[in-house]
Amino acid sequence: INSITFGLQIPYYFAVLWIIRSSFPVLYTNNLKLSKYVLKLLIPLLLFWIIALISLLMPIILDNKVLVHYPDDPWIFSPLKFKRIHITQFLYLTFVISVAMFLSFEVNTKEKLYKAIRILLISGTFVCIWGIFQFVGYYVGIPYPYWLFNNNISFSQGYGQTVLGIFKRISSVAPEPSKFAIYLLWILPFFLTLRIKNDYLIIKKRLSLYVLLLFIVLLFSTSTTSYLGVVFMTFVLLFYFFDIKAFILRKTIKKSFLRALMVSGFVLCFILTIMLFLVFILNINTSDIVKAAKFITVEKMQTLSGKERSEGFIKGFEIFFRFPIFGIGWGSNRSFDLVTTLLSTTGILGFTAFMFFIIRIILKLNSLSKSYLNLSDKNLALAFMLSILTGLFAHFIADPDIISLTMWVIIGLSISFINIAQTKKVNHANKKSSY
Repeated sequence: INSITFGLQIPYYFAVLWIIRSSFPVLYTNNLKLSKYVLKLLIPLLLFWIIALISLLMPIILDNKVLVHYPDDPWIFSPLKFKRIHITQFLYLTFVISVAMFLSFEVNTKEKLYKAIRILLISGTFVCIWGIFQFVGYYVGIPYPYWLFNNNISFSQGYGQTVLGIFKRISSVAPEPSKFAIYLLWILPFFLTLRIKNDYLIIKKRLSLYVLLLFIVLLFSTSTTSYLGVVFMTFVLLFYFFDIKAFILRKTIKKSFLRALMVSGFVLCFILTIMLFLVFILNINTSDIVKAAKFITVEKMQTLSGKERSEGFIKGFEIFFRFPIFGIGWGSNRSFDLVTTLLSTTGILGFTAFMFFIIRIILKLNSLSKSYLNLSDKNLALAFMLSILTGLFAHFIADPDIISLTMWVIIGLSISFINIAQTKKVNHANKKSSY
């Protein structure tokens, strides 16, 4: 690993091959039909890409005038200069946007959409099982084969991390536990929504077992981001599944209370089971468990990680206030959250374009979840929406890397679903008007 200067992760490698394969029929036939619904949603994203491209002029203009945290070394301040990393970071952005666009073009039927969702489930199952192997192997003395998946050339692999030397953290195939947690926070809300809605159209068997597996592995990542993400996801789920108006009008108090009691009971039993497993199977002292829990929650901001995040957050806003229009250029600064990273690198123009793109998708999904569509389609709209909300929340508080492939796969499939649903809506309206 230490002798190479360039590497490509497995998902990116296969995504490149897929884009090339999908491009050939279009180039050969010169026949690319784009849905107007897809184009409307992609326009703000293309605007964001153009703003990011223009912002690359800023490192040239501000040569050596600003101290920044570069993405390849976010722990030290360096003078701003136009470097190779600006090009590579922009190419990464172009690539992940291309993945979302090609998904929105290619996945144009329900059959293809369902197949893509099942592939997402299979891949999620694999990385969860690999994470469990990593966790169990640590305690039974099995050497972890990091060279298979944890071999990124950044040298920042966190597969060996523990909490105070007490508790093994799960990172699975991700660079480190918090990255793994964010991956899970993109897919857990989707399948959890389908399970709550008892929707087995796409996943016919063992959906409950899969959701439970995601919860367990997310818990054992011991990432503060994962716990905050679960809290946020819970509030969003309650907002959509809890009839506040009926509760205020005292129509469903008993039913709502019983549901809340059942959910609380399940959570408490789940936590108790994990505690018993740690104490009696892994022989971890209860006082050590409490100490580790405090370290990754209430004492987080006093740790080195917490202090670095605070410093990056403040520095990101300082840069934005100095250069509010285009920021200091795409790839020029990396804080530890997506908000200040976007503001500092693309300014208010880039941040606004990106947020407008995301908000349009969320509003459209929200509208479809309450439309005339059949129940399964409504559930899919809600599942995609909750997935995007929870995933972006995790990025907003803890991960500035907008080039996450999982994020753009979910967004691309969401646009595909909107296109399919909107086309169905128009066809339904035309058929109705013909009578």
